[in-house]
Amino acid sequence: MTYNNKKLPWAWHVAIPVLALVLMAAVPMMAFAGGDDPPPPLTLTVTPDSWESFSIPQVYLFKVTATWSDGIEDPDLDRADPPVWTTDYGYFEPPYEGRDRTANYGTIEGWQREIMMDPAFPDEQLSTITGGKVLWTPDFTGDHQGEITVTYGGITATVPLDATDIRNGYGYGLVDEVIINGLRIPTVFMRRFEYWSSVDPLPPCTEDVTSKVAWAERGPLILALRTELALDETEDASDDMTDFIQDWAAGSQEPTAVPEGLLPAGMQNEYFQWEIVNPDDISWKDQWAFRPALESFDYSRTLNLAGDCNTAYAVTIYTAPYGAKMTVEGDFPHARKFALACTPPFDGINVWTYGVGQGETPLIDVDIEPEPGHVNPFRAGADRTATDRHYKYTFEMAQGNPVDVNEAVAPGSMLETPLRYRTPGNTDNLRMASGFTLSGPVGCNTITPAQLWLRMVRPDEGTDPFGDAPLPKLSLELPTGEKFWFRLQEDKWAYYRRTWNVNLDMTYLQTTENRVLQPWDSDVGFHMMFGIVLGAQEEIVMRWDPTSITDPLAKLGARTFDNTVSKQGYWEPPPGNYEDSATCDPYNHYFWRPTTIEDGHVLVLTGKMPTFPHTKDGESIMESGTDVRFWSISHEAMTNSPDTQTYLLPIYGDFSDDEVLLDENGWYVMAFSRPEDKPVNATLANGVNYQDWGPEALQTLLIRWSDIEPEWSNPAIAPNVVNAPWEKAAWSSPDFDPNLTNKNDQQGLMGVYQPQVHYMTTAEFEALGTGLDPQNIPHHDDW
Repeated sequence: MTYNNKKLPWAWHVAIPVLALVLMAAVPMMAFAGGDDPPPPLTLTVTPDSWESFSIPQVYLFKVTATWSDGIEDPDLDRADPPVWTTDYGYFEPPYEGRDRTANYGTIEGWQREIMMDPAFPDEQLSTITGGKVLWTPDFTGDHQGEITVTYGGITATVPLDATDIRNGYGYGLVDEVIINGLRIPTVFMRRFEYWSSVDPLPPCTEDVTSKVAWAERGPLILALRTELALDETEDASDDMTDFIQDWAAGSQEPTAVPEGLLPAGMQNEYFQWEIVNPDDISWKDQWAFRPALESFDYSRTLNLAGDCNTAYAVTIYTAPYGAKMTVEGDFPHARKFALACTPPFDGINVWTYGVGQGETPLIDVDIEPEPGHVNPFRAGADRTATDRHYKYTFEMAQGNPVDVNEAVAPGSMLETPLRYRTPGNTDNLRMASGFTLSGPVGCNTITPAQLWLRMVRPDEGTDPFGDAPLPKLSLELPTGEKFWFRLQEDKWAYYRRTWNVNLDMTYLQTTENRVLQPWDSDVGFHMMFGIVLGAQEEIVMRWDPTSITDPLAKLGARTFDNTVSKQGYWEPPPGNYEDSATCDPYNHYFWRPTTIEDGHVLVLTGKMPTFPHTKDGESIMESGTDVRFWSISHEAMTNSPDTQTYLLPIYGDFSDDEVLLDENGWYVMAFSRPEDKPVNATLANGVNYQDWGPEALQTLLIRWSDIEPEWSNPAIAPNVVNAPWEKAAWSSPDFDPNLTNKNDQQGLMGVYQPQVHYMTTAEFEALGTGLDPQNIPHHDDW
């Protein structure tokens, strides 16, 4: 493959626009293995070995191969002196194979749990290195452009670097201990957060975890004052933006850089530099960053943040003054589900920042009124093949409590009732949002830009990864009629990578023998997730001290930490007591369960598939009356491994509902292992849905249960706010009821629709023979 020097649009799936470089040249006279005769000409091929992912990978594995014209293979690159690599941008480090990853142990005081302290960044940062493959990382220097060269056998190959990535500054630390109200809590939190140290937040904020927590614990009077200051800051920025937009609109309307100081420091700094443009002069490709749905599974392309493989994700960063309206205009995709979620109205109280804090203002496909003469194909009984399928939706920038403000214009749109976030009969196509966010303790209340999320789930077969519908066009308009769009300048688009390429250096021992026996043994089912931070914190607390499974102080620590940084909790007023958190799909319920597979073992799941609308084959009518709109289960690493060293939550595989082979009663058998441990009878012909577990022993199973009430939901088993309220379904709650989802007996809320987990040796699975009955797979009680 040859390097294409064409500059690609801003997108997360463009890592380095270099897929391979092949250079051929005659090799000069030299000594080489086999004699002193001149070697024959060779071809050098340099490959980055990186793929599309949710964000641009931070570390790239480059490797070189040599092809000699005499046909002699050279896999070890030993026919000449070892390859020499150089770079004038970024730095090299040795590959992870063979590096010591078992050093630097520490102990959390008070928890007496030995942990592994893996370095957050490599000790060696080299501009020159030798070997057949190397790791290369971008840095902050220069104009983020350069090249890599490799010399072997007397010739040199050059790989140009299109520097759209910078080192991740959203660095999650290792296991830290924080003290909140005298309670010691082990946690993973931002040990280094270069972004926040580059702005001038008020009050002062350092990278030290303790200072962040101390800030968050300040008294009500201080927090009330900061709320007032935050509101004042956004109001001033809104007024200044309005004046700037009107002056620009009255002039040439050419792309113009936003003057320094126009926006709050958290929105305009070395990582955020904006320009104002006419939305009619740009494409949707200039507005969105996205990861398409994957046509076939490849875990090297799903390296971040547990994104469902059959879902296309898109997000834009934007800002706008209060009163401005954002129009989202496009065609409904050919898919199972389509949803938007926008930064909620700003009130100076509720927190929203990149996975921490309240959920967005939600909008589900069925509630979007189509343009006159067009069809919304997601409505019950609608024609899914309709050609005319256009929509236009509006988000208005507002100030106030997100629930109260939205309820005033779209009743039901922000209520977490069994009829979740629905607005039956609403034809105004309007929701309330904001162009500002409040970072909370993560950034000491710095004001930051807003985001609009788009999810497109399970595109029809034969369509493109976006369901044959380009991403919608976005435009902003002032109440006085001026149209505009603020976009990040091209060289700052890399902030997306800083935002989402989270570096979780909390490495557990990744040997296959290290199984976690407690607290996730044969008796434990699944945990229901109430926000990303709380879900992660619950797992961290339980993992570091398995005896904490019933410890009230451990539960208190988990929920206290979550509430401190995200202002969420079952006792908070809406929307702080809602199940979903920032960047979650508000129309999903999430269930998780850590699991480890040893060598020679198989993990088996059995259960009954909830009914779902069939759409994969382009069915003409949208079914309704099903248990869910969509269901999937994935398995992903919660840690780093040698081949996913800098990625958070890499997905190693998933099954969507319509990919699972079912028996005549709707039951399934799923089996997971390493390829060398695959049972001979784990085949589709034998009724078994088999999947490679991937290279890591310790992973987390994650279920997405997407029910949209009332058309695609079963009230008897739906894990909604009535059947599974936060104070009962969350492990960290004092009134936690393990009978809802936490037992592994299929006797809970979802009954047989909750997968039962089995664990056995490969030999034991093979002994089951053929014609497996999902309802009679043995369940061992000794693991």
